[in-house]
Amino acid sequence: MIPMFDELDIETASGCTRACPTCLRTTYPDRTKTEARFRSPAVLLPPHVVTRVIDDAIEMGFQGILTLQLYNEPALDAVRIAKFANYAKKRGRFEKVHVFSNGDRLDASIAAGLDGALDEIVVALYAPGPGGRPRIEGRAEREAEIRSWFHKTRVVFTGGAHETTHYSPISDLASRVARNRRAPCIFDAQKRMVIDHTGEMLLCGEDIGAEFDLGNVCDTPLRELWYSKKHQEIVTTLSRAGGRERYECCRICPKDGARKDDKRRPRASASIPSTLPPWLYVVHDLERVPAGATVQAAQRG
Repeated sequence: MIPMFDELDIETASGCTRACPTCLRTTYPDRTKTEARFRSPAVLLPPHVVTRVIDDAIEMGFQGILTLQLYNEPALDAVRIAKFANYAKKRGRFEKVHVFSNGDRLDASIAAGLDGALDEIVVALYAPGPGGRPRIEGRAEREAEIRSWFHKTRVVFTGGAHETTHYSPISDLASRVARNRRAPCIFDAQKRMVIDHTGEMLLCGEDIGAEFDLGNVCDTPLRELWYSKKHQEIVTTLSRAGGRERYECCRICPKDGARKDDKRRPRASASIPSTLPPWLYVVHDLERVPAGATVQAAQRG
C-alpha cells in the first residue's frame, strides 16, 4: 500500500484574473477541458463537498499542508476560503493552511477576511499589473501595502517568478523534458492529493485535464480514491526510474519530481521569451463573487 499524502490541494472555484503564459489554464491543448475556467460566474465546488473532503482527510490521519486553491485565484473566492480554513483548523491539526495568489485583487477588505484564517498566503505580483500597468516599478510599495493588511497570516512574496509547466512557452522546455524523462516522480504524484473545482481527483498539479480518470470526491470518499488499485498502480510505476514512459502526460513532464523541500531541486522559475503575444498577459475583468451570490454549482457531466 502506498503512503498517505503529505499535501491536500482543494480547488474551491474555477476563476482567475489572469491568463498567464506558463499556466496550464492557458496552454493546455484540449480547450474543451479548460474553457469553463474562463467563464463568469465561476464554477464553485459546493461547500458540503469541500468540508467533507477536509473531514475525510482528518479521519485518515492527515496533518500535512492544506492548500485551498489550485489553478484559480483565491481572492475571487475569499469569503468561502476563509470559512473553509477556519473550519479545517477547528476540526484538525495541519502543518499549515495556505493559498497562492497573484495579488491583483487583494485589498484591505479581502485581507481582513483571510487574516488569521490562513496560516500563510504566497503572493506573486506578476508583471504587468492590473490594466497593463508596470509591476516592477512600485513593487516594494505594493508588497509593503499587502503586508500591512495581514497581522496574523504570514505573507510570502515570490517576486513574480513563473513555474515551468507542461506546454510552457519557454526556451528550454524541451531540454527540461528530456532531462527528467527517465527520473522517478517522488513528490507530485506520490505525496499530493489534488481535487479540482468539479471534485475530480487529479494525479498531480500538472493533470489539469484529469487525464487519469481517478474518480470524483462528489461520489467517492477520499480514502477510496487515494488507495484505489488504479491510483496505487500509477504511483508505484512513477516511483521507479523510467516509469514516466508508461503515461503520455508524464512522459512530456518538465518537472524533476523531487520533493519541494529538497535543496538540490532546481529552481522552477521560467525564462519567458519577449516575443509572446500580448494577449497572454491580459488581466481578466472578472467580478469578485460576493457573499450570498447565486453561482453555478459544480456538476458532473
